[in-house]
Amino acid sequence: ADLSYEPNTATPVGDTPDNRYWYDSRTTTVDLLEVYDNAGSNAWRTFAGATTVASAAPTGPSHGDVWIDSTDLDNYPKMYRWNSSTSAWALTDKADQTSALGVVWDDFRKTSASALQSTAPNPASYPIGILGWNFMASGYNVKQYDLATTAWTNASGTTSDGSPCMGRFAQKKVITTAMAAALSSNEDIRSNAIHFNLIAAPGFEDLIDEMKTLNVDRKETAFVIGDTPMRLKNSGTDITSWITNGANVTENSEAGLVTTGTYIGVWYPGAAMTTNTDGTSVVVPMSHVILRTMAYNDQVAYQWFAPAGFSRGVVQNATSVGYIDKTTGEYNSVIMSQGLRDTSYVNKINPVAYMPNKGLAVYGQKTLHPAASALDRINVARLVNYLRKQFDEMAQPFLFEPNDAST
Repeated sequence: ADLSYEPNTATPVGDTPDNRYWYDSRTTTVDLLEVYDNAGSNAWRTFAGATTVASAAPTGPSHGDVWIDSTDLDNYPKMYRWNSSTSAWALTDKADQTSALGVVWDDFRKTSASALQSTAPNPASYPIGILGWNFMASGYNVKQYDLATTAWTNASGTTSDGSPCMGRFAQKKVITTAMAAALSSNEDIRSNAIHFNLIAAPGFEDLIDEMKTLNVDRKETAFVIGDTPMRLKNSGTDITSWITNGANVTENSEAGLVTTGTYIGVWYPGAAMTTNTDGTSVVVPMSHVILRTMAYNDQVAYQWFAPAGFSRGVVQNATSVGYIDKTTGEYNSVIMSQGLRDTSYVNKINPVAYMPNKGLAVYGQKTLHPAASALDRINVARLVNYLRKQFDEMAQPFLFEPNDAST
């Protein structure tokens, strides 16, 4: 359904429907609390120190004051606390919710002047000095309206390590949560009456695991076209770190890939430039290109042919490939070198590269099969997908028939 939306820096007012989402884009509005000793028992109060959101560190801070670097919005809030003993700003670990130098990320109160919510975290569970970030009154997250309490509460949540999802990550978290729920609960796409042999969620590397589960539920008769992050730089170190989960994350994300599987493939770069239906140039996820390439391969050959090379792997729906710069948000085209192609392929990432006198072509057909075997090739994996479907149909006439010589 078409959704209505109105970008605004102010909280929506009026008759707000229940469960309405609001992306609060403010980066300078921060409501901090802290745990203090209240006559022998821990309690929350408004942060007593100074909170500064600026591109440069404040001068003359007092011990414990907070500075949020406004230049690094991709890591917002990049928060520092002043340490008088070292005379330096100490970067706060956003995943630390246990020490006095950490931060508790939650819904505390509607505004800095209102009373604590009954659902606010229990201060007795935290040490004196720990900060509390109030999602409800602070910005740069996605909020959801609760008609019963007439309050906007945080809808974007946190990551697996407890760090907050902020900015574009907050928006994506809300969308991927809804998409993951749909993939997990939709019985129609698990029906035997519907057949498909490709699964993709363009631009959402977060959903590779859910697509794998869907494929397993369908007896692994399809192949999952996974994406590499659109912001993954053309650096062998960055590419290797993502595919090998160097960041040690626990769920698929822009930070790392957790899922492996025989019937999954990923391609790099993660973005491509193509033409929109109105003629304008747009940047799309790489799975947009690979879906077209797979379809062409199946049209001129068969599923058990490699969807790569200069016969069936020539890219026909993109003019360049590249990545989106995390800092500027601009698209950068990439012409993959031999070394970068080798690094990608060794790590089971299929390069899409420009070749002189040939144009753009898919230059690999590896799957994420965890061991070295014939199944680490896409054409073999898709052949098995095809045979599973065919054997299932071939066996149907023999169901419930006598076990005699003719059967």
